[in-house]
Amino acid sequence: MRKMVHVSDFEIFSNQCSTLKETSKDHHGEEELYMTDSLMEVVDFDKVKEVYAENLHLQERPKSNDALYFGKNGELTFIEFKNGTVEPYEIRRKCFDSILILTDIIGKGISYTRENVNYILVYNETTAKDFIKKKFLEKGGKEFTKYGAGYFENYCFKSVHTWTADEFESKFVRVNS
Repeated sequence: MRKMVHVSDFEIFSNQCSTLKETSKDHHGEEELYMTDSLMEVVDFDKVKEVYAENLHLQERPKSNDALYFGKNGELTFIEFKNGTVEPYEIRRKCFDSILILTDIIGKGISYTRENVNYILVYNETTAKDFIKKKFLEKGGKEFTKYGAGYFENYCFKSVHTWTADEFESKFVRVNS
C-alpha cells in the first residue's frame, strides 16, 4: 500500500491553501465571476506552479490546473475551471505540466497519479447535442467526457470527469463537504 500524501507534508502546498471559490475565479474581463461558491479548502495549484517555476528559475512558465484537492480517502483531485472557450490543446498541456510538477514535488512517479489522482474539468457551456450524448452514454454505464480529457484516464489519472458547474456542485462539492 502506498503512503498517502497530505497537504502538510509539503510546505509548497500548505503555503498555497485557498478555497474552491477563489480558485474558480474568472480572471478575464472587468467583472469577477466564480464558477462555484464553495469554501472547501484546496491548494491553489496555479500558485504552486509559480513558486515551483521561481525556485527553478524558469524563464517560461509551465501551465497548470487551477486547484488540487486532498481528499480524506488519500486521493488527490486536480480541478480545472473553464468559463468560456475551451481549447483541447490547452487542457492537455495543463494536465501534463501539472502532473510533472506534482510528481516532482512529492517524489513519486506516474504510476502513483494513475492510482491516486483524479481530474475534473468544470465548464459552463453545454449544448443540446452534448446533453443527448451524455444521457445516451449514461444509459450504457459510461461517462461523457469533453475536450479530449478522457485521454488521460488510466494513463495519468485514476478517473477523468468533464462536468458542468451544476454537475460539479452535486457530484463533487456536496459529496466532499
